[in-house]
Amino acid sequence: MLRLVVRDRVGVLILLFLVRIWNISTVHRDSYAKYIAALLIVVFGFRLLWPLLMGLGILPRVTLDPTFFSYSGMNQILDMAAVGLLLSIYRRKNMIPSEVGEAAPMMVV
Repeated sequence: MLRLVVRDRVGVLILLFLVRIWNISTVHRDSYAKYIAALLIVVFGFRLLWPLLMGLGILPRVTLDPTFFSYSGMNQILDMAAVGLLLSIYRRKNMIPSEVGEAAPMMVV
């Protein structure tokens, strides 16, 4: 019974994390940043949901470490780098002009 409760909570946290990434991708006006955020949704969604569904017996068993819970150091470094990239994208959401081709005004000295 306790395993089911923990698994449900982990599943809800995973879905909330993916929804937050989706919100970051829709807020941004730059198409390149939207594509990077969409790619991270796919990668994190695959790497987070597959082991969860594999534990429930819905998907076949493969050797796939869940994101943020693996024992190898390189996977965690790459996951944290991807989250850092996502946070960097979100931080710069207001720096790009809204219309394509609009340039920032230049100061002439």
